[in-house]
Amino acid sequence: MTNIISNISIKIICGFTTILVCLFAINASSQISIRGKIQKENQPIASANVYITKENSNKILSYSQSDKGGYFTITHTNLSFKDSLVLHIKSLGFAHQFYSIIQNNQYFEIVLRDSTSSLPEIKVKSKILVKKKNDTLNYSVEAFKSKQDRSILDVLKKLPGIDVNEKGKIYYNGKAISDFYIDGDNLLDDRYNIATNSIGADMVDKVQVLENHQPIKVLNNTGPSNKVAINLNLKDKAKLKASGRVETGLGYSDRINHENAIDILVFKNKYKSINSIKENNTGIDYSDEMISHNQQENNNLLERNEITHLLNSGTDGAPALKKQQYLFNNSLAINANNLFKNEKEVRFRTNIFYLNDQQRIDYKNASTYYLPNDTISYLKSQLTETLNSNIIFQFNINNNKPNQYLNTNFQIKANQQPTNALINFNNENINPQLKENLSQFSGELNYISLLPKKYIFEAYGYLNYSKHNENLTIFPGLNKDIFNNNQTYNSLNQLSHSPDLFSNTSVTIRKTKINSQIAFKLGLIAHWQDL
Repeated sequence: MTNIISNISIKIICGFTTILVCLFAINASSQISIRGKIQKENQPIASANVYITKENSNKILSYSQSDKGGYFTITHTNLSFKDSLVLHIKSLGFAHQFYSIIQNNQYFEIVLRDSTSSLPEIKVKSKILVKKKNDTLNYSVEAFKSKQDRSILDVLKKLPGIDVNEKGKIYYNGKAISDFYIDGDNLLDDRYNIATNSIGADMVDKVQVLENHQPIKVLNNTGPSNKVAINLNLKDKAKLKASGRVETGLGYSDRINHENAIDILVFKNKYKSINSIKENNTGIDYSDEMISHNQQENNNLLERNEITHLLNSGTDGAPALKKQQYLFNNSLAINANNLFKNEKEVRFRTNIFYLNDQQRIDYKNASTYYLPNDTISYLKSQLTETLNSNIIFQFNINNNKPNQYLNTNFQIKANQQPTNALINFNNENINPQLKENLSQFSGELNYISLLPKKYIFEAYGYLNYSKHNENLTIFPGLNKDIFNNNQTYNSLNQLSHSPDLFSNTSVTIRKTKINSQIAFKLGLIAHWQDL
């Protein structure tokens, strides 16, 4: 029996809005914002370190500095007052002071006290750890780097206010970064794990956090932005010539283990590249380097849903262990990322990601439940073999000028992922085999122009076509009374074929005044799915 479901949805957007600029600063309920002034004898104290921790914890959750007038504002996303938060104030020559935070938008008038510690006369060569200028926070890498730090990722994890999760996604004061730059250039979009793992800590002079970041120059004066970005300011020696890194490892336990990597990095003004080839069979998962960290946020803005998996092999998920402790693999990853700039500062970028990953997981689990009148035991073993073959090709043209912006992006994805599993559950064998094939093409165009009388015109278009095929076969045939009139049969087979076409187009004209923004938008969202 074959079921075919077709779904076509069309949404027309037509709106006229007047937005007060002050509304942009409204915080979500989960965001905490604290303000205050730091002074000593009615004199403002600039560049004092201001940070938030939880009570009885030294981990810095949010970080800022006071400005020339002694004023500071410090925020953090996804915090709650149930966490018993503490505000810390530190400045050279003054005592460390701290205060309990009891409500949002709390204002502190802080008068610093002289440090009571007395030290013998010594000569100190101080390092400036953090320096803030306008909306840019500069972290000195040399001040935070230690001898064992190899990549810039090792240093990022130490910087106050910056967090990096297990997948490599970067947060500043609890908010995910929107952009990642290398000396001002966007080489990788949001797949920046490649850079944080490949760029050496000794190549970077400063890590810059760009608060209230507006990546599009035409929109710089159209109102404040709540985005935050990171820029790696490289040392001069890292820009002069190509640099490379070769790592190789060989060992033996019950088999020959190998791990090899070659990285070639070029960071000149007109040309930047990160190209690498890596392979291992020691449980290192290279798929993390292909993660698009802001994919979900981008889909939400487009009002688009990603393709979901309709079929499942029924195997257990990963155990609560480090991946290298249970994963047997044989992986090859190739990254080729190149950016060129011409004399007019137009950027041309290509990104190619290829992964061929054979994974094998051997899993056993025993569970016993003791009931008042009975004892129930389950014994389960599972051997899963998966081949993940994935390629992504992306081409981008970007022209970002104060009076005009053009960004075009084309992307092709292809993924094949067959899975074969052998499951034994209380001495009953089940053999699910799942074959998945995904192909996807997308194109995006964004044009913004500054018109006379400070009107701004924007045209946007996005088109995505994808096709997702899945084939699940389970040996032997299960539930014969439901599926085969109580007759024994060899296998159960499920097929799904789900093409998907999505488009989002719009035209917007906006006018920005001192305290408000007026915008008129006409758009069309169309979505066709078939199953």
